[in-house]
Amino acid sequence: NMCVTKSSSLVNNQCIHYSYLSLLFGTVGKILTSPSQSPCVGVILPNLLDSLDMSLSQLTLLYMFATATSAFLLPFSSRLLTSMPINRSALLLHGCLGLSCLTLSCSSSGPA
Repeated sequence: NMCVTKSSSLVNNQCIHYSYLSLLFGTVGKILTSPSQSPCVGVILPNLLDSLDMSLSQLTLLYMFATATSAFLLPFSSRLLTSMPINRSALLLHGCLGLSCLTLSCSSSGPA
C-alpha cells in the first residue's frame, strides 16, 4: 500500500500518496530558494549592488564563495538527510535556505 499510515504525524492517518508529498516539498523548496538562483539574482543585481554598497567584482566573489561553500557542505547535509525522516530534513533545509534569502532581502547599507 502506497499510502501514508498512522505512523506519520504529518497527515494524521489519511491516505495520501507519497508523490503528492514529494510534489509539495519540492514546490516549497523551489519557492524558498528561487531568490538565490542565478536568473533571479540577475534581475535584482543592480538593486542588490546598491543595497550592499559593493562593486560587481566584490559581489561576484561573494557569490562564488557562497556557491563553493554550499558545494563543500553537500556531503554533510547528505548525511543529515539520511539520518532524519525526509519530511523533517526537508523542512529544516528549506527553512534554513528561506531564512538566508530573507536575511539577504532585508540587508541594507543604511539610510538613503
